[in-house]
Amino acid sequence: MSLDGVTKSHDGRPLIVDATMGIDAGNKIGIIGANGAGKSTLLNIIAGRLDADAGRVIMRKNTRMAFLEQVPTLDPTVTVRDALEDGLVELRRAIEAYQRAATNMQAESAPLLEKIEQLGGWDYQHRIDEVAAQLNVPNLNAEIGHLSGGEKRRVALAQVVLQQPELLLVDEPTNHLDTNTVDWLEQWLIESKAAVILVTHDRYFLDDVVEHLWELREGTLKSYAGNYTDYLAARAIEMAHSERTQHRQLRILMTELEWARRSPSARSTKQQARLERLDKAQEELSKRGGETFVNEFRFGKPPRLGGRILEFADVHMSYAERSLIDGLTLEMCRGERIGIIGPNGCGKSTLLELILGNQKPTTGHITIGKNTRMAYFDQQRALLDPQATVREIVAPDGADVVAPGGGAATVVVQAWLDRFGFPVPTHGRTVDSLSGGERNRLAIARFLLEEANLLLLDEPTNDLDIPTLNILEDALIHFPGCVLVVTHDRYFLDKVCTGIIAFEYEYLEPGTVTFVQGNYSHYAGVRLKELKERAATDTKDRARAQRQQRASERNEPHGRNEKTSGKPESKKKGLTYGERIELEKLEPTIEECDAMIRNLERELTAPDIWRDDPGKARTIHDELETTRKRSAELFARWEELMTRREQLN
Repeated sequence: MSLDGVTKSHDGRPLIVDATMGIDAGNKIGIIGANGAGKSTLLNIIAGRLDADAGRVIMRKNTRMAFLEQVPTLDPTVTVRDALEDGLVELRRAIEAYQRAATNMQAESAPLLEKIEQLGGWDYQHRIDEVAAQLNVPNLNAEIGHLSGGEKRRVALAQVVLQQPELLLVDEPTNHLDTNTVDWLEQWLIESKAAVILVTHDRYFLDDVVEHLWELREGTLKSYAGNYTDYLAARAIEMAHSERTQHRQLRILMTELEWARRSPSARSTKQQARLERLDKAQEELSKRGGETFVNEFRFGKPPRLGGRILEFADVHMSYAERSLIDGLTLEMCRGERIGIIGPNGCGKSTLLELILGNQKPTTGHITIGKNTRMAYFDQQRALLDPQATVREIVAPDGADVVAPGGGAATVVVQAWLDRFGFPVPTHGRTVDSLSGGERNRLAIARFLLEEANLLLLDEPTNDLDIPTLNILEDALIHFPGCVLVVTHDRYFLDKVCTGIIAFEYEYLEPGTVTFVQGNYSHYAGVRLKELKERAATDTKDRARAQRQQRASERNEPHGRNEKTSGKPESKKKGLTYGERIELEKLEPTIEECDAMIRNLERELTAPDIWRDDPGKARTIHDELETTRKRSAELFARWEELMTRREQLN
C-alpha cells in the first residue's frame, strides 16, 4: 500500500498535507502525534472510510484488510459467537461457494478449495473457540449489549485475529485491555505476517512491535527508522539543530530519552546498535549547550502528611457472592506511588471507591489519616463541565494565574494551558467541542492543580498523547505526597510506581490481591513469572492425577481400599533440653528479623530508588523476601514448640 500526496483538512485547518509514504508486506509501522493531529483521520482514509481532499491511496488488488477502531462498532443485539463469526464472512462465503460448485461439479471448485485453506480451513468454529480462549473473551452466548467496554474491545480484537488480514489498521489497540491481553496482542502482531499500521501511545508497544515510526506533526507526515527509543534519539537531535526549538519541549524529550535508556525494555534488548545511537545522540546534544535536561513542571508543597496515611486492615469486598477483595492488609508509607493492576472488571475501580468512602467494605476496615487530603481523577472525567470553556475549567474564578498542586508558586493561565497543548485561540472553546484526547489533556491540566497529598487516578493514560504523558509522569515522580493509580500502561507503571497492588484471581482464588514492592517489570519478572509457572505445573499435575485416576478405575476392583501401615500414632513428647534452649533464643531472633524487615521496607519506599537504581532496589527486595521467609519459618517453629510446651502444662 502507498500514499501519494494525501491531503486532508478539517474546519479549515490542515490535518494532513501532501503525505507520501509506502508500506511493504510484513512491515510494522506506528503512527504518533499530538491529540487532534489527524492520526485517526489518516487511518480512516487508508481504510477507505473517509475521502482525502487531494491525493490517493494505492492498494494492491484484493488485499485483505481489517480495521480495529478506537470504539468498536458491534451489533448490541447479537451474541458474542455471532459477532466473531462476522469476522469470518469471507471464509464462510468461500465455503458456501465451494459447496455449490462441488455439488454442480463445476471447475472453479479447486481454486475455491485453495482459498478456503488460505483463510484458515473448514473448522472455523474450533478457531473461534481457540481465539476466544486466548483473548479471554466472555461467554460466547452472551449478548454484546451486556458487555463492558473492555469485553467489547476483546471481542473486536478477536474478530480481527480471525480475519487473518494482510493489512491491519489498529487505532489505540491497548485502551481498556489488561496487561496480559496486551502481552498476547504484542506477541501476535510480532509473529503475524500481516503489514500493520497502528496508532498508539503505549510506548512499550511501540518499542516491542514497530520497525518504523510515522510522526504526524503540523500536517506533515515524517518517517523515522526503528522503534520508539530510536525515534526519541533522532527527534532530540533534530530539535537541537532547529533554530525554532522550544527549550521546554526539548527538556521533556530528553527526560524521556534518558528514561528509555534505563528502562527494562532497553536493558533486555540485544540491539547494541540502538544504545550506541543513544550515546551519540546525547554526546551531540551536550556539545550544543551542555545543559542538564529536566522537565520544568513541579507540584507545589502539598498539605503535610501525618504518621498515618492510608491503611487496609483485612478488607473484604463481595458483590452477589462474588469475591472482589479477600483480606487485603496494607499500610501506605510516605512517598509511595502504587500502581493497581488486574483484569477488566476485577475490582480495581471498586478499590478506589472504597478509599473515597463511596462504598463500604463487606468486612474489615479502611483508615484514612486525619491529615490525608485526597484528589480523585475518575475514568469518566466528571470534573469537566461540558458547557464550560477551556479557560474556565482551569480558572473557574477568572483568575489570571493558577497554582499547581495548590502550592505557593503560580503559573499564568495561558502558559499553563499551552503546556498541555491548548494555545490561546482554543481557550474559548467549550468542553463539548473537544475531541476525546483533548478532553483528557484538559482533565489532566485541571487535576494537577488540586491541593492534595494523596492522589487517586483511575486510568489516567487513556487517549493521552505522549507529550502529555511525559508531563504527567514527571509531575507524579516528583510529587511530595502519595499516589494510587489504576492503569494498564506498563511504561507508566515502570517509570512512576514504587509498588504494585495486583488482582490475581486469574491464577489464584477469587479476591486474591497481592502487594509487591517495585515497578511493573519487577512484579512481572518475579511474582507474575512465579504464578504462571505454578499454573503450568498445576495443569500438568491435574492432568497426571486424572490419568492415574482413570488407570486406577480401569485396573482395580471396586471397593478396594489403600493399605494403611497399621502403626499406632506415636505419642507426642515434651520438649527436650535442646528444644527448651532453642525456644528461649527464638523470640529475640524473630524480633531482630522484624527490625531488619522494617529497615529494608523503609529503603524500598524511597521515592526514586526504582527509577534511579533498579539494580540496588532488586537486591534490597530479594533480601527483604529472604528475611520475611526466615521470619515466617522462625515464627512457625516458635508456635510449634510453644504448643507442645503448653500441652504438657
